[in-house]
Amino acid sequence: MLVEDRIKAFSRLGEYFHAAVDEAYSKSYHIKLNDKIVNELKTLITSAENFNPWFVPQFMEFNFRTWAELLTKENLENWISKYDISSFYFRYDKNIAVIMAGNVPLVGFHDLLSVLMSSNNIIIKQSSKDFLIEKIVQILCQIEPKFKEKIKFEDEIISNFDAIIATGSNNSKRYFDYYFSKYPSIIRSNRNSIAVLNGEESEEDLEHLADDIFLYFGLGCRNVSKIFVPQNYDITKLFPYFEKYKNLFSNHFKYLNNYDYFKSIFLVNREKFFDNGFIMLKESEELSSPIPIVYFQYYNDVDVVKQIVNQNVNDIQVVVSNNIIENSISFGSSQKPALDSYADNINTLEFLFSLKNL
Repeated sequence: MLVEDRIKAFSRLGEYFHAAVDEAYSKSYHIKLNDKIVNELKTLITSAENFNPWFVPQFMEFNFRTWAELLTKENLENWISKYDISSFYFRYDKNIAVIMAGNVPLVGFHDLLSVLMSSNNIIIKQSSKDFLIEKIVQILCQIEPKFKEKIKFEDEIISNFDAIIATGSNNSKRYFDYYFSKYPSIIRSNRNSIAVLNGEESEEDLEHLADDIFLYFGLGCRNVSKIFVPQNYDITKLFPYFEKYKNLFSNHFKYLNNYDYFKSIFLVNREKFFDNGFIMLKESEELSSPIPIVYFQYYNDVDVVKQIVNQNVNDIQVVVSNNIIENSISFGSSQKPALDSYADNINTLEFLFSLKNL
């Protein structure tokens, strides 16, 4: 199976993602799409929350649209072209075990894409919280049946693999490190993302900051959980920009359970916090905030923030700012990673291609 075939299959999948969230795209597309596949994806968007209440249609649609923009022929070719792929055929295949998280929809899809694009075989242990991967694999195999012999799902103990990619909590990482120490591996744990404001942000920036915080209910490692603001910054000025998520969050029972729980704790302990009815802002030096809280911290000198970032580089996934911090990303882009925006900043493709010498 040549790399051109793999690119064609995944770019075709991207077209189906696009058609599922854009009726006009499906009707105007110059090559007829399989209506059955389009309808299957539309059903996933509307019914996913029946299996996982956090996977609401609004965020499912955003997820599909994001992947549709990434899975183009041009993007895939540019991504893979950095590696010597001319000699990768079945005879070089390695069996790659992938233990997937399930905190946001299709969070393990990038690993699936990376393993298959590098011509390896994948053994998937999917999270019980994310049934979507199996559904997408079924559709991918309809598009390109040759993938069927390269993909396996495992519900029990994973065996007969050459390398492993595992994503989980900090506790899971210790377990993974112990049990998989003899294998080539990428082991990922909890990370958080931060935003750094200087008070000169536009209204559009702050609107986009709301997306960085609230998409996927803040459950992803790329969600902003901590905001650094200048001394004397009025943190409550952010609340109007959060309002677009009010209806969704105020009517989501799981989210509200968390909100009520933490609010009562703060009230009982007489802790200071700012509340707009569905999200609480609390001053803290910690990076990781529980749902539905966003921590904030004042600073007098941005160099202090840079030191904090450097000291916590292994715990921070992305930094959002208007170029205040080196290598930061723009507001509103935290949940729109490029194909080479690797989790934990570990280059998955580079790791997979290095296995040819095993």
